[in-house]
Amino acid sequence: MAYVALYRQWRPQRFSEVVGQNHISQTLRNAIKTNRIVHAYLFTGPRGTGKTSSAKIMAKAVNCLKPADGEACNECMSCRLINEGSSMDIIEIDAASNRGIDEIRDLREKVKYAPVESRYKVYIIDEVHMLTTEAFNALLKTLEEPPKHVIFILATTEPFKVPITVLSRCQRFDFRRIGYQDVIGRLKEIIQADKLNINERAIETISRKAEGSMRDALSLLDQCLSFADGEISEETVSLILGTMDVDFIKKSVDAIFKKDLVSLITQVNDLVNEGKDLRQFLYDLLEYLRNLLLVKLSRGNDKILGIPDYLYDSFHEQSVLFSESRLLSLIQNLGEVESLLKFSSQPRIALEIGLIKATGLNSDLGTASEKKPASSVVSQQKTEPEAEIERAKIPEKTVPRFQPDDDPNIDIMTIKENWKKVLEGVRKQKVSTYAYLVEGKPIEMKGNTLMLIYKPNFKLHMENLELPANKSLVEKVLLAVYKKKLFVQGCLMRDEKNDLVEQAKGLFGEDLVEIK
Repeated sequence: MAYVALYRQWRPQRFSEVVGQNHISQTLRNAIKTNRIVHAYLFTGPRGTGKTSSAKIMAKAVNCLKPADGEACNECMSCRLINEGSSMDIIEIDAASNRGIDEIRDLREKVKYAPVESRYKVYIIDEVHMLTTEAFNALLKTLEEPPKHVIFILATTEPFKVPITVLSRCQRFDFRRIGYQDVIGRLKEIIQADKLNINERAIETISRKAEGSMRDALSLLDQCLSFADGEISEETVSLILGTMDVDFIKKSVDAIFKKDLVSLITQVNDLVNEGKDLRQFLYDLLEYLRNLLLVKLSRGNDKILGIPDYLYDSFHEQSVLFSESRLLSLIQNLGEVESLLKFSSQPRIALEIGLIKATGLNSDLGTASEKKPASSVVSQQKTEPEAEIERAKIPEKTVPRFQPDDDPNIDIMTIKENWKKVLEGVRKQKVSTYAYLVEGKPIEMKGNTLMLIYKPNFKLHMENLELPANKSLVEKVLLAVYKKKLFVQGCLMRDEKNDLVEQAKGLFGEDLVEIK
């Protein structure tokens, strides 16, 4: 006999077996007991939380010949046929592959016929948000005035894509992500029943990785069982799932605290050499820092955290190295780096820069420049225009020299007309600087300083543009394009004192400009 996946073997057969959705199971059972069954239901929520399973249990319970307390008996002929998937009155439709108007018209024609062997004919439409607009319109009339013998159960992970006209005709139930402890409890039941060899830490690792999806947890357990020869350990699970070992992450956090750049870069190099996912490493690092912050804030009340007991002491020991504000800053800054990794053509460099910034080294470099003797700074200012001209490869006689306080006599419209040339010039010389610059929009000239405005979620891009190397490159290209000595400065549109917000609405759109 072919092997059946764990999530199919252990699919709930009764409302009481659905994990973590008691608020829904109890309501549906009461409706069945009191015969308050409506003609259309909408089950929404994340994947693997019991939507389709509850729909099948509902279909079975309303047709059961010997129901008890709103539950199906699982013994009568009707229940057996539904459990075997051979009932002619329970119709499951995958809207992802049957999303057109022809399929819904066919449904409308067949829905008028009475059930063959059951009390109700139940249509379960999974991923209903995938239906086309025309298909929804065709379904609408049937939902509004269905035959008395028909029940529709619509399931979706994206309810916002379902037309409001359909939503208003359904009784809606929102499925929640399943709690961490509930997932652990269910896995232990299955492991004990099947006599599987897996230790406690491995169960906890699988439960965390499942992120509230019971189906994902069982699929991960199945994958571990296929791989392991003997007991499944935490190391086995980490190897299969690609997650980072806790000790590896702890070493990274220690290196950030000590500003040990060599250790951090070496760790990134090890990840690359081992073929590990850099985004997964950053995800695990952020989760680790979040746990450190929770331990710091809990002040010894570890019961509210949901952190495994065997890790709590380690977290507590390391959390004393950081202040609460420092941990919060690390989480925010590295969270911004996570979004950059998704689109970066050089994720390794993006990660290394993010980790270096996390140590605070860039701020140390900034203060070092402030400690230079005044004469050195003056000397550098005097030679900067000549250096830029040489790097831009522009003949010196064609470029007028401007002191920092000279009026460049250039307006913002001139800047915008040639802005694509600036972007292209920066891109050819350094792609990463181009990535920081392209998110800013020229908004105003203040003397000889060009103001660029950034959306709030691109704060990291603005800060990176302000780094000396990036800023110098942009100003060099500005010099080459406009034949003027210009400076560049970024600003965020979220500042309510910023008088550029109204202009920003014209660049980004009214709905994207939000004053905070």
